[in-house]
Amino acid sequence: MQVQEADKRLNVENMAVIENVQKEVAAATGLPSMRTLSLSGYERALLGRNDGNGHFEDIAALVGADIVLDSRSVASGDVDGDGDLDLVLRNFTNPRLTYLENVYPRPGRFLRVKLEGPAQNPTGIGALVRVESAGHVQMQSISAGAGFLTQHPSVLHFGLGASDAAERVVVRWPDGGEQVVEGPSAGPSPLMIRHRER
Repeated sequence: MQVQEADKRLNVENMAVIENVQKEVAAATGLPSMRTLSLSGYERALLGRNDGNGHFEDIAALVGADIVLDSRSVASGDVDGDGDLDLVLRNFTNPRLTYLENVYPRPGRFLRVKLEGPAQNPTGIGALVRVESAGHVQMQSISAGAGFLTQHPSVLHFGLGASDAAERVVVRWPDGGEQVVEGPSAGPSPLMIRHRER
């Protein structure tokens, strides 16, 4: 209860400062006040869909994700354990977190990859994982942060479409070492790849 009360008090204090700045901006520019939103609070959320040719189209309105919140970061992960990626937005104002569940009716197959790094880097931060499947290449890296107060899961998720397996998975570790796994099967259990000393 004390944490919530402190959070409310801090929120009120922050809003008072922001409102004063916004009044000054409105007076100087002639633009309407953004009330309790931050200076970047008018943007709608965007959701890009890769067309496979190096371009992204905004599909947020099609899937109900074009919400107007003062969001600062987003994390993706299989929150509900059904095999597809969901989104969690971290917002500046309430609601502090917004959960967007992926309810696509025909999810494809997927491969999950979990790295086990050396003792000084057990989650493999800095490693680059490349998955080749059905003529497509996907790459993700393990990072220590993903935005303001945000962290993606350390288990990487790769969509495989209709394929039952990937052709290969290549891991390039931060120390320059490389490991290859041929033909890993799709499914919910993560493919564990342990770092080998060079």
